[in-house]
Amino acid sequence: MVELNAIPNWTWFRAQNPGGSRFGVPLYCMVTLLLVGLSGVISAAPNLNGPVPSLAPVPSLAPVPSLAPVPSLAPEFRQSALVKLEQVQAAFAKDPESTTNAWQLARAFFVLGEFATNSTERAQLATDGIAVSARLIDRAPMIAEGWYYHGLNSGQLARTKMLGALPIVRDMERSFTRSVALNPRLDHAGAHRCLALLYRDAPGWPFSIGSGRKARTHLESALKLAPEYPENAIVRMESRIKWRNRAGLKADLEAYKAIRIKARKTFTGEEWRAYRQDWEERWKKIQARAKSQWGDE
Repeated sequence: MVELNAIPNWTWFRAQNPGGSRFGVPLYCMVTLLLVGLSGVISAAPNLNGPVPSLAPVPSLAPVPSLAPVPSLAPEFRQSALVKLEQVQAAFAKDPESTTNAWQLARAFFVLGEFATNSTERAQLATDGIAVSARLIDRAPMIAEGWYYHGLNSGQLARTKMLGALPIVRDMERSFTRSVALNPRLDHAGAHRCLALLYRDAPGWPFSIGSGRKARTHLESALKLAPEYPENAIVRMESRIKWRNRAGLKADLEAYKAIRIKARKTFTGEEWRAYRQDWEERWKKIQARAKSQWGDE
């Protein structure tokens, strides 16, 4: 069974509403892009010879500006993610050579990062998750989960950066691309979904890798591989609004009604409660945006 930390809804550039940013300022101003371009490519990977990371206490600090918004999962589910991380840490401590324990730990660091209350905490969790997944990649490079959760945790780290976020994009692209090559169905086509969001929201050439064509290709791949998974359909509807594709959105709105009904029977249990709630909230926003923008019901 896929549990709470199945990570269905990550994207480091996802908007709070389907058509806009969560920020009050533009994500990409020309000065920022030029500075990032001059800053050179940096690596998000940690020292692989360091100690096994553990969850460290973090101070309560106000969030700092970043190029990525905070996730939309409700904070009430944070405790479940924390308990899960502690359980996985215990299992990993008993058998650190287990590849399953390793990727589950990397996944747990990412999930708790979704509920981080400040950038310091999110950066620490992301760094720990990157460390675990990087070691797994070094030991077992043919395991898709290592690459996938390396990409996800790199995205969390990017959330805490300002000028340093864009150069991390290449690391994320490489990790997700490798995961797709090894197991495209992992996490309901999660790597395809992440690549779609990455290409959709990153700046285009010459500053970064943004590409509407590539975003559409990966979105279609995700829906083809996992058409029953609500996150894939929701991301495409949010993208349709962003791209002002009214005809495509109308078709998706109708198709999602059946997906939504089926999902209520498929994705059940406490481990899915946070995600079901998130899907419902975003579905309402999509409907409201479609109605306000085009008068569609």
